[in-house]
Amino acid sequence: MEKAFTVQEVNALIPKIAVIFDDISALNKRMEEINADIESLLTIWGDDLFDKENNDHAYYEAKVKERNAIVKQMHMKIDEIHETGAIVKDIKKGLVDFYSVVQHGLVFLCWRPCESEIMFWHSIESGYPGRRPLSELLEQIGAPSASVAVPEVRSK
Repeated sequence: MEKAFTVQEVNALIPKIAVIFDDISALNKRMEEINADIESLLTIWGDDLFDKENNDHAYYEAKVKERNAIVKQMHMKIDEIHETGAIVKDIKKGLVDFYSVVQHGLVFLCWRPCESEIMFWHSIESGYPGRRPLSELLEQIGAPSASVAVPEVRSK
């Protein structure tokens, strides 16, 4: 763990991460279209598609090359998010977690692109299925509102 975040720190990062996730979503959509094209070609041609004399071989190679470039771009975008200290958990759902330390230990503050601020948290062990409203966590630690900082611990 490189950084434990406060709620305020995460909320300040959300606009930047949301823009990056918009890019990731667009890249992922394009990759799904390319994969569908490739699957169609394979359905039509089977192993004959790999023959350089095949009419669609060059098109297939171009699609594979484009897909590989998109994968590389997606990795770069994910790295941008990781550089903030956040952890990308699921590209399709847009799940991003942020370590946070509270009185009872380490938890994840949990965000999705449809959310304008941190509204949920979950234990490290429970993952997304254990996602709970942030208000419950703030009540547990005795914070009167979401504007109060969750205690922060920095390591390394």
